[in-house]
Amino acid sequence: MKKITLILAVFLVFCLNIENRASAVTALWVKCGTDTKCTKQASGFTFPLDVPNYKMRAKNNLIEIKYPYDKHREVYVRKSPIALNNGDISGVNDNFPVKKQIKMKDDKKINVRGYSNEFFVATFSIDKNYYSIYCKNGLKKKHINEIYEKIQESNL
Repeated sequence: MKKITLILAVFLVFCLNIENRASAVTALWVKCGTDTKCTKQASGFTFPLDVPNYKMRAKNNLIEIKYPYDKHREVYVRKSPIALNNGDISGVNDNFPVKKQIKMKDDKKINVRGYSNEFFVATFSIDKNYYSIYCKNGLKKKHINEIYEKIQESNL
């Protein structure tokens, strides 16, 4: 009986510990809405991306902007001055069958993941900053290029 009680106690502590770690990780993000001062305070930098109906959240060295691309798709764009996860700051761990580079209009090569002509994740760097684009409903190359150009404009 003592062994069963001990096993249950250890199991309970283990479960509570996992729950506390998960809460701590999600608590790192600060929801900022459209408040750029909030994102700067939470991340240490700014990301003035010109997109409609956006919402931002931030944490140390990372800003994420979510906005509707069209009626059917929501896009998440992230920026970081640090090459977190070898430069893939998307936070998306799905194993897509296609991983390749595509050229943007300015001949910049960016990394994409997805399917043959539909991509869900794009990662790249401009100057000394790292960026990611994510859309759970997928984007064509031309859509990624449009978002990429908006990101470039934000760096001027």
